[in-house]
Amino acid sequence: MANKIILPKVYEINDNTPEKYHIHEGKPKISYSQKTSWLDPQYHGNYIKQYFSGVPSVDNIFNVFGSEVGEFIEAVANGEKPKTDVTFLEDEDRNILNNLDYPSKSVYEDEIVIDRGDYVIQGFTDRTQYFDDGGVGIRDYKTGNVDTKAKFYASEEYGQTTLYMYQKEVEGFTPKYSHVMLLGRKGNNMMYKSGLSRVRLSGDNKIIDTPYSKERAEKLLLSFDKAVQEISETYKTYLKVFG
Repeated sequence: MANKIILPKVYEINDNTPEKYHIHEGKPKISYSQKTSWLDPQYHGNYIKQYFSGVPSVDNIFNVFGSEVGEFIEAVANGEKPKTDVTFLEDEDRNILNNLDYPSKSVYEDEIVIDRGDYVIQGFTDRTQYFDDGGVGIRDYKTGNVDTKAKFYASEEYGQTTLYMYQKEVEGFTPKYSHVMLLGRKGNNMMYKSGLSRVRLSGDNKIIDTPYSKERAEKLLLSFDKAVQEISETYKTYLKVFG
């Protein structure tokens, strides 16, 4: 039992959980963002504070802005009225988001759960497009500076769409496309706080292909196994010391 995986979070089911994932209830779980935070020296300490100690994270303006963009897209796609009491989105931003493509037979915030035996990886696609022939396309929406971020999302360092497409393939779907839509963003934290500028969408959107392959996915999953083992051992020590 010494090598049993113990993580700060476990998988929980709710009214919206697909039946096929109910078997994972209670298993240790991790997400793509948690794994990247653990491995990034800039966010490693915040991961420990948030997930080990339970100290709430403090969202920066870019996280809040990105969340508001995602919620707006999901509302429009589902034929719902987007929230008006938000921090950042203004009419110009709303017009840009309203004019994105919203194909039929698409699911937004589509849950995926990857079974790794001793733990699961949980995620939600920003958009999964289902085709009549059994194919799927996965799109991840990101906000950021197109000039500086496009190269990162095109590299193998970024693996979120690969991870999600892997599970869709396991479930019998055929990969059609896998990409990031980078929604251009302007403004910075310093100018926002000084009142000189607001964070906003620029309208300079770019689709960045993130080609899927099973080999790339398997390599990514092995990196998850390694990170989870590290987190588990560290968390066990933390529990021994702090109870």
